[in-house]
Amino acid sequence: MGSTANVLEKLKQNFISELPEKIDDIEEHILACSEGDDFEASFQEAYRKTHSLKGIGGTFGVPVITSICHQLEDVLTLWDKESLGMAGPHQSRCLDYVDLLRQSHEVLREGGGDFESVREHLRQFQKEDCKNKLRVLLVDGSRTTREICKKTIAPYHVDIVEMSDGYEALGRLLNEHFDVLIASKEIGLLNGQMLISIVSGLALDKRDMKTIMITSSNKNLHSTAQATPSLVVKKGVAMIGELEAQFDAISNRK
Repeated sequence: MGSTANVLEKLKQNFISELPEKIDDIEEHILACSEGDDFEASFQEAYRKTHSLKGIGGTFGVPVITSICHQLEDVLTLWDKESLGMAGPHQSRCLDYVDLLRQSHEVLREGGGDFESVREHLRQFQKEDCKNKLRVLLVDGSRTTREICKKTIAPYHVDIVEMSDGYEALGRLLNEHFDVLIASKEIGLLNGQMLISIVSGLALDKRDMKTIMITSSNKNLHSTAQATPSLVVKKGVAMIGELEAQFDAISNRK
């Protein structure tokens, strides 16, 4: 056991020592995206390397790296869809996330584990980018259910982060701000009910998050008061109307 732990620690230290090079590489491709004809190739490399770093951060137990890369991927996707290869605010925001990766490396290099300053910057970027939008984390293993949910809540001026894995969703919940969590009860070991239970035990700034659990079960859900979601929605024809009613209420309170 000790030998395994030593190997894992050595691998983590190698990851930390190689991190600046990986960050520089991502930055280089982001900057190259402003060069017109090279946009597509540079964009694909920036996205691929960000995605790779996101996975490595999770492997070595550095969830803040994973969260930064998640949000960087989100902005890269918007840049690709909205800006048609032109440099602008999306590129600037991508470089902000590169700076956060460097800040995280400094914390790791110094042997610390306090990333609160980095997390606060993540939350601030989200507030600036989402403006008056509701930020929604949608977690369900069914692509069909996710599509129905997205189409239903799209008119409510929302920014939707779509995921299919409960563990990855937890990483984002721990490091980012969301106004609403919609999670399926049937998504493997870390299901919607467990995610909602974890949220209820987090810091006070998370407790105002509205939590909606969707389920295909006909059974009554006997949750503890601590883990009771704001709304339980049965998958099927009534789901659309119930989601609309809930988002009507949430939007009126914003």
